[in-house]
Amino acid sequence: YSILTDHLGTPYEAYDENGEKVWARELDLYGNAIAGDSSFIPFLYQGQYYDEEIGLAYNRFRYYNPETGAYISQDPIGLAGGNPTLYGYVGDNNTWIDVWGLDCDVAKTRKLAQTAKGANKLFECKTFANDLKTKMKKEGIVGEHIEIRNTNAPFVKSKKNDTIGTNYYHQGIKVEDTIFDNLNPNGIKYDDWLDDLEYHLNHSYNIQNLEILEW
Repeated sequence: YSILTDHLGTPYEAYDENGEKVWARELDLYGNAIAGDSSFIPFLYQGQYYDEEIGLAYNRFRYYNPETGAYISQDPIGLAGGNPTLYGYVGDNNTWIDVWGLDCDVAKTRKLAQTAKGANKLFECKTFANDLKTKMKKEGIVGEHIEIRNTNAPFVKSKKNDTIGTNYYHQGIKVEDTIFDNLNPNGIKYDDWLDDLEYHLNHSYNIQNLEILEW
């Protein structure tokens, strides 16, 4: 049979080798058949195989119920799936708009940084960066683990705080154009951070990206 689908790939008509229509179906928004049935062509929405006997659509790791427009069990990967409605088939499009500009990675990281180990403590940059990185990964926030290294001496100096490192390096976590470290848990613009570390005045400092937190 030749199967016709809509723009989403959902079958709605089938034709035999003679070009005769042998099946047609119309679905509502949730996948219920409002015209025709799903017995001849059992494919529902993307990746779903409809089981007429139980009235559910098999979706590999769980079943979708067209009657409720939701799955009958939670997302097996939890919130990492990106949908706060763990039983939901689709996301809430109301979340596409961030009216107050609060739902951004920088704001989320700033909140996490307040409770990171080593926050506001001198010589705790590595502890802070590693703990913040762990928290960010749990929240699915993308960032970069940055290290400034002095190749000539063990001291790393800051304009605001004088000596902030005695072991050749200083680390921070960069999210978009903002970087967070143990002395700046509220975040600071990346260029300002480099200036504060006298990076532009002392070219013996080398900058390197230790890790990009992407998944």
